[in-house]
Amino acid sequence: MWTNATGASPTARIGIVGPSVYAYSEPISLTAQPTFHAITLTLSPNLDYAYIQLYGQSGSPAEPQQIYFDGLTLVNDARTLDAQPHFADATLKTGTWDGRIFVNTIGNPSAEILAWAVTAQMDQWTQPLIYDTLLSHIIYAAQDPEGQYYYRSTAEHWLQTFWARFGWGGLPLTALWVYKALLIVTLLGVLGAFVAALRTAWTVDWLVVLGLIIPVVTMGFAAFTRGVSSLFVGFWVPGWRYMAPVNLVVVTVLVLGWRMLGGSLSKWLHWHCSPKPILLALICLDGYALYSQWAFYA
Repeated sequence: MWTNATGASPTARIGIVGPSVYAYSEPISLTAQPTFHAITLTLSPNLDYAYIQLYGQSGSPAEPQQIYFDGLTLVNDARTLDAQPHFADATLKTGTWDGRIFVNTIGNPSAEILAWAVTAQMDQWTQPLIYDTLLSHIIYAAQDPEGQYYYRSTAEHWLQTFWARFGWGGLPLTALWVYKALLIVTLLGVLGAFVAALRTAWTVDWLVVLGLIIPVVTMGFAAFTRGVSSLFVGFWVPGWRYMAPVNLVVVTVLVLGWRMLGGSLSKWLHWHCSPKPILLALICLDGYALYSQWAFYA
C-alpha cells in the first residue's frame, strides 16, 4: 500500500466481511513508498464465503489524497508477518511466502482482469427503478464467475417456487427429481409459445402482446436481480412471489405453448390430444404438494 500524499499521512484498513462476520485490521499509516503489510484476522470456521473490504482515511481533508492497493493476498495459514510473498506471475494467484508455496484465495487480486462497470451517478439514477440492489452490483455479478452463482441459484429457485415450494421457499417437494420433470414441462411450454408466436406473427395484435410483455420483462428484471447485493452481506435469492402481479400472463403463455405442442402432436400421430391428461397431471402435482407439506411437518 502507498499514497501520493505530501502532507499528513493517510491511513488504510483492510477487512474481511461475510455473513455475520466483520474482521478489520488496525489503521495502517501510509507513505509514498510502496510497502507490504501483513495482518492476521480470525474468521468463523463456518464461513461459506466472504469478500475483502478496503478502507482509506485522509490525513488532511484540505489536501486531495490517493491511496493505492496492490498484491492483495489471502492465505489460510500462519506466515511470518515481516516477510512478503513472491508471486509466480502477474495474476498473483500462486507464489512462495516464508519459504513455502501458497495459493492466493482472492479472485483477481491485482485487478489484472478488467470488467464492465457503471459510474456512481448511473447507480444513483437507476436506484429508484431497482429495489434492494445497485446496477453496478448486477453488472459485476454477471461478469464474475463466482457472482454468477446468484443468477443460477435464483433461476432454480424461481422454477421451484413457481410450481411447488412452500413456507417462504424453505419447504420443497419430498422428491427433488420432480423439479427436473417440471423444468422439462416449463421449457416445452416456452418452446410451444415461441412456435405459436412465429405461426401467428402476421395476425396477432402486437400492441396487446407488447402491453403484456413489457410488464413481465421490467418486473422480472427488478425481481430477479433484487438479491444481488446479498452476495456482500448474506446470500439470499428471491422467490417467484415477487412476480405475482404478472403471474397470469406467464401461465397464459405456458398454456398457449402446451396447446400448440399438443395440437402439433395430434396431427403428427393422427389421434385426438385431450387436455384431460394434463389436468390429471396437475391434480397429481397438487396432491403430491400437500403430501410433501404433511410429511415435512409430521
